[in-house]
Amino acid sequence: MPELRFTIGARYTSEDKDFEGALSAPSRICVFPACPDAPQFPYEVFTPAPPDFDPLPDGTITVPSSIDNTGPNAQDASFSKTTDRGGVDWDITDDSLLYASYETGFKAGGFFFSTDTGVYKPEEIEAWTIGSKNRFFDDSLQVNVELFDWQYKDQQISHLGIDSAGIAIFPTENVGRSTMRGIELESLFLLTPSTQLSADVQYLDAEYDEFVYTKPNFNGGFSNGTGCPNVGVPGLFYTVDCSGERPPNAPEWTINVGAQQTFTLGSGASIVGSLRAHYQTETLTGLEFTADEMQDSYTTLDALLTYSSAADRFSISAFVNNATDETVKSEAFPAPFSLFTTAILRPPRTYGMRIGVRF
Repeated sequence: MPELRFTIGARYTSEDKDFEGALSAPSRICVFPACPDAPQFPYEVFTPAPPDFDPLPDGTITVPSSIDNTGPNAQDASFSKTTDRGGVDWDITDDSLLYASYETGFKAGGFFFSTDTGVYKPEEIEAWTIGSKNRFFDDSLQVNVELFDWQYKDQQISHLGIDSAGIAIFPTENVGRSTMRGIELESLFLLTPSTQLSADVQYLDAEYDEFVYTKPNFNGGFSNGTGCPNVGVPGLFYTVDCSGERPPNAPEWTINVGAQQTFTLGSGASIVGSLRAHYQTETLTGLEFTADEMQDSYTTLDALLTYSSAADRFSISAFVNNATDETVKSEAFPAPFSLFTTAILRPPRTYGMRIGVRF
């Protein structure tokens, strides 16, 4: 008989944070009139050079930069929010469930090193979900589908900056809003009692509705270091507008497929073999929106073979991950004060064995 269930809940979160510490780092600065062998991004010019700092052979000087957030400069703040959730489940039949929910989320703010007040606000989300879970053919086929719409506001983004004392810092700021909406389809099919197939397909439409922030002009207006346009004419700072861009780590299509085969041996032992493949379209891996930060579409393949003794007292497995040895970026970012982009890669082809014993 069809059943209707409602869920309503609320949660109050309060976080008290304090921040105390000191940061010290040297800075290399170009000295007037020229330093042709120096790095290409000097950020201040002295005429003449400050006393007691002798230029290096490339024409630069090294001066200390320090930030003291200790004692009277220490900071503290409180962040609180009431979040809520409402949902409804409807058993259309014994094998089909329809559900919908609305919920809010909260991520507390925090601090960063700065001679100014280095504090940022919480990040919030509103999430709508509607979906269905179904079983067919005597429970041998399971098909789930879900549509979602997530609205973020006051998103927390970290980037290179400069404070009022002229010291380069790495602030976290609340820079804007974004929308992520899409659909996900999951299926699990028991082809035979010992053969299982699976597939998961997701389509994602994601966009920064508003993403505007400032960063210091270290290079005389040559470039803001991103793939986003400037707002207005650069002065001491660039005002960078990345509104309308797709967020990082948000591929348009993601597909996972898998197969698992179980062989039961007469002694009660078993051998299980599985294959799984992952495909996704191109995605951004950094927040500068440059070509160097883009990861092209790719496919990876993993395999696993496991022998288990009776009652699972002993097992031995052989595996290979990323069998085709795909080179995949997981994160990319520009090296400070340079023209280079640094990328962190996911593991290459990896293989090995595992042995397990239960006592």
